[in-house]
Amino acid sequence: MDRITGTGTRILTVAYTHQNGVERPFIRLRGKWLQELGFLPGAKIEVRETKDGLVIKALPLPEQADPFQEDCFLCRHGGITSMVKET
Repeated sequence: MDRITGTGTRILTVAYTHQNGVERPFIRLRGKWLQELGFLPGAKIEVRETKDGLVIKALPLPEQADPFQEDCFLCRHGGITSMVKET
């Protein structure tokens, strides 16, 4: 439940950004509440258009078969400071 409205709903302002010299609408979402809802850094999201607006859904992070592989997300983004693979 949202601490401000008490409904689980948030009221935000649509801003704008410039793209090729043209103003475009821009929505910024940030805060601890996103993580609490499963929106983790590096995760993909699904944005679906409906007749009433947008539905935004957090997609699960892909499972890593081998945490030592080169494209390990945590390794690239500083989440793992040191690892030694035992043989």
